[in-house]
Amino acid sequence: MKRTKAPPEALPFRRERVLAAGLLTLFAPVPLVFADSLAPVLFAVWTLLLGLHLLFVAKGRILVLPNWVLNGIGLAVFILVFRYRFGFRSLLRTAVVLLLLTTLVKLAAVRRESDLSLVLSLAAFLFIGSLATSFHVSILVFVVPYAALAWVVLVRWALWRELADAPGEWHRVGAREIPRPGQVAVAVAAVLVAAIPFFLLLPRIRTPYVRGIQADSREIWTGFSETLDPSVTGVLKRSDRVQLRIEGDAAVMNEPGSLRLRTLAFSSWDGRSWSKPKGGGRMLPFQVDSGVRLAASEGDTPLRGRTLLVDLLPLRSKFLPVPGAAAAMRLAGSGQRRTGYWLERDRLSNILVPFTPDRNLQYEVVVGGAPLPDPGGPGPEDPSRSAVGSAPIRRFVVEKAGEPGPERSPEAVARALEQELATRFSYSLEIPLRGKAPVEDFLFRQRRGHCEAFATAMAIALREVGIPTRLITGFLGAEAGLFGNTWVVRGKNAHAWVEAWCGPERGWVVFDPTPAAGRPALERASWLSALRNAGEDVELFYDRWVLSFGESDQGDLVRRVREAVESGSAALFRLGAAVRGAGPATVEIGRASCRERV
Repeated sequence: MKRTKAPPEALPFRRERVLAAGLLTLFAPVPLVFADSLAPVLFAVWTLLLGLHLLFVAKGRILVLPNWVLNGIGLAVFILVFRYRFGFRSLLRTAVVLLLLTTLVKLAAVRRESDLSLVLSLAAFLFIGSLATSFHVSILVFVVPYAALAWVVLVRWALWRELADAPGEWHRVGAREIPRPGQVAVAVAAVLVAAIPFFLLLPRIRTPYVRGIQADSREIWTGFSETLDPSVTGVLKRSDRVQLRIEGDAAVMNEPGSLRLRTLAFSSWDGRSWSKPKGGGRMLPFQVDSGVRLAASEGDTPLRGRTLLVDLLPLRSKFLPVPGAAAAMRLAGSGQRRTGYWLERDRLSNILVPFTPDRNLQYEVVVGGAPLPDPGGPGPEDPSRSAVGSAPIRRFVVEKAGEPGPERSPEAVARALEQELATRFSYSLEIPLRGKAPVEDFLFRQRRGHCEAFATAMAIALREVGIPTRLITGFLGAEAGLFGNTWVVRGKNAHAWVEAWCGPERGWVVFDPTPAAGRPALERASWLSALRNAGEDVELFYDRWVLSFGESDQGDLVRRVREAVESGSAALFRLGAAVRGAGPATVEIGRASCRERV
């Protein structure tokens, strides 16, 4: 290698243009590190080499690699492609490293005008790669300043090209100050505004072609699978991450059961863990007025108003959290955009979709209405009736709550047992349900545990006196958002409770035996939490209307524009008729015709 000063007459403004292109290249791949598409160590090495090269260029010593070095690098790259691809099993990372290496080599081998143009193109590819692999709203913090830097570089690049025959003009007073800060700000703002129509109108692709290799940081283990082991303390309960958001009026959220989100019911207990029966699900019929009905209404009238919008982040589960007071629901927004999604209800009244969502899923829930009638109840062989046959547990229930009979209803027994567990036992996340006889150990020795332990103990205890039960997992409570119409449900709101069969008239009734200290509730966020919620709302907006903006949204946008045009046309016809003094006008506007009758 040799360092020579570039002859100015050979390539005008070579030093200035190498520095400008080098700055664009230096900052373009920064988001790749945060998207886990580029190893930090490789990025640090690349930045160091590029920084040293630009430092030499700034001092007037431009590095020019001879052809034999370039050929050697080309051979090394050919070998590296296979070794790096095999070692890391990531085509994306391999492509990024090759792009960085190519950019560095071209910057160190600028001889012709075409070399400089190629470097600019490589910087653009790095920038596009950074955008394509970044799925967080914080990428906007990078885009705006980088766009300002690129605008300055491109404007000056054009000046350098125009002044190629008169380089002395560049040193005139004022020439090197172009563009000025105000001009840059206006230009960048204009570009961002002009990009909006292109974003709205360009054809959508079903999924991004480049997604990076990182797992979604929001996808954490939750336990909402088809089995549940109470001897394990769930990760989700200790998490402060947002799992879903609910939008709706405060009056709707205060409806009984609105903040108790039933997700998954279990009925089979093998002495160690819970499971749900296989099969038995059916697709729910869709109705235009209310979507899918979950509850009966008087005269089967349309269910309107009191609607909640739920935005569910990936739970690694196909079961959907639904408020206990839900009367109807339907997929909305991103839910409608997923081809092949429909709603099902299994034999335990769990609501599910056919596939496990890997992105946000939105659905609307109408709160209110009477529960679905279930006069038959669980059959004699239903798993919800299976008792463990423990005499000590039965004596405990009879002593504390009595047993169902002519003078004491199943609901009264369940309420008494619920009160006993919630007030005489203690809550702790550190003491799971374990041992050869876990329920007896909990009731007679530990007397402490988490919500799943309490729910398990109550469900099994009621079965000993003949009351069918289910264990339910879901979410309880929420945190009020900054503006009052949004509620945030976090991992710490995960909860478990019991449903007990209390006869055909009452059906399945909810009981929560967990002490108050372990029951999540509706919280009013502090100012610090409110600011955090506002940031999370911005992220949700970005996910919903930028990342997930698809064909359905474009179709809805076209429909709204068409309706606005039709309404405007009708108003103009009426106004014209009134101005002409022709009397009242009736305007009928359809999709295919427009008629005016005076």
